[in-house]
Amino acid sequence: MASKKFEKGTMEWKFFSELWQLSQSIWVPENNDEYYEKSLAKIKEFDKKYNTPYSKHFSIALTKTLNDFSINAGFEEGKIYDEPRRTA
Repeated sequence: MASKKFEKGTMEWKFFSELWQLSQSIWVPENNDEYYEKSLAKIKEFDKKYNTPYSKHFSIALTKTLNDFSINAGFEEGKIYDEPRRTA
């Protein structure tokens, strides 16, 4: 299987560094709309910035996870989120 080392400063290195920072910033869910709205905005910003298949799929996974948290916290399903979508 082929692998690649991401050299510091490359787009890939920046992508995964920012994904890690994004994940840490939303890791502990809060039971309020403001947390979910801000988290979704951060995810959409990340996806828009990198605009790759990887950013799309990581963004969808993070959004689905937040949806699961919101449902488990008693929020109405689908109230806050849509999956990030690519625009043509």
